[in-house]
Amino acid sequence: MIAEQGLRDRRGRWQSGVSGNPNGRPRGSKNRRPRRRADLASASDWTRNDWRIFYNRAVNAAPGDLTQKHAAAFSETISMWLLRFPPVQRVGLCTYCGKALDVPQSSIGGAPIRADGAWLHWGCLPWFMRTRWDAAKTGVQSLGIVMENDA
Repeated sequence: MIAEQGLRDRRGRWQSGVSGNPNGRPRGSKNRRPRRRADLASASDWTRNDWRIFYNRAVNAAPGDLTQKHAAAFSETISMWLLRFPPVQRVGLCTYCGKALDVPQSSIGGAPIRADGAWLHWGCLPWFMRTRWDAAKTGVQSLGIVMENDA
């Protein structure tokens, strides 16, 4: 659809009082439903500010003194980070060491186990969990959320 030339001035800009999209959204409808900050349904789109709001809400909701509140909020934030960023899994391979899961005549340490949504060897479990914890802690700290005793 081509707009009437009379609706534009000599530079091609819309004249005052005339919308560039006359059949578009009604006037004033842009911000009827603003996005709720740190909404769990939109966690994949969270910004750094949303993570801080989530942390502050967790601090306010936690029982105990201030140190306990911050520790509980930090662990809640780390658990949300772990949910948001699952481990990378390759089919048939251990998530931690990258070796085959189903090895014939494997020992107890080589038995497959599912942890944190990924398959890995029983012997790799403590190392994998420690690596995940460190990655989550680093990820949360990069958002500007620091545990009190780490500062």
